[in-house]
Amino acid sequence: MGTQTTINRKSVSSFNWRTVEMYLFALLLGGTAGWGYWWTAQSRLNSATKVMPVSVINLSDALSSVPTNPFTQFVVPADAQPQLYWLTVDVGQDVGQILMSPQSPRLDLKGTSEIILTSVMDDLLAASIDLDEAFTAIPRGTQLLDLRVEPEGIYIDLSKEFAAGGGASSMIHRVGQVLYTVTSLDPDAAVYFSVAGQPVDENAPLGGEGLILQQPVTREAFAKAFSF
Repeated sequence: MGTQTTINRKSVSSFNWRTVEMYLFALLLGGTAGWGYWWTAQSRLNSATKVMPVSVINLSDALSSVPTNPFTQFVVPADAQPQLYWLTVDVGQDVGQILMSPQSPRLDLKGTSEIILTSVMDDLLAASIDLDEAFTAIPRGTQLLDLRVEPEGIYIDLSKEFAAGGGASSMIHRVGQVLYTVTSLDPDAAVYFSVAGQPVDENAPLGGEGLILQQPVTREAFAKAFSF
């Protein structure tokens, strides 16, 4: 009987210590895992909620420094040469054919494309011809009312004298003179023609001959339409 009791006590004592050790070990693992999860979560929360400095910009000041028309503020490349275009009569193989003949400006022009083209157009309308036997089809008194260089092309507005007098051939050649002159800096540019503020189209043909321009006009389209 006594021997049986001793055995039972040792068995109970051994069982209890092992159980306690297992519980403690489980609590330690659980606590360690929980602390690790909390630390990771806090780190992510702090990163997500971290305040970043913001630069304050005065929108009015920023807009005031932007050109109203950035395209026209560009300075023309040094290798681009403006030209005035006059008319001459071919005395060679195609005798009697009227040709477009370029003339360099008398002054060394600098600045934006609008400044340069306005200057050469003023000389063209003033008939400042420096070429032998050259002439112009543009009527005397024609004035340049407006010239603007936009991303889509060049807008030019001429006074009503531009549409006065002359027949179909004269109308075609005066348009050609202006077209080639204003596209001398960029031969591929498109040109929008107006006379006294009215675009030249089917609703407002040019002159008594009723020359209709398909706007915008390019050198390539003009050459195809009128065999230049």
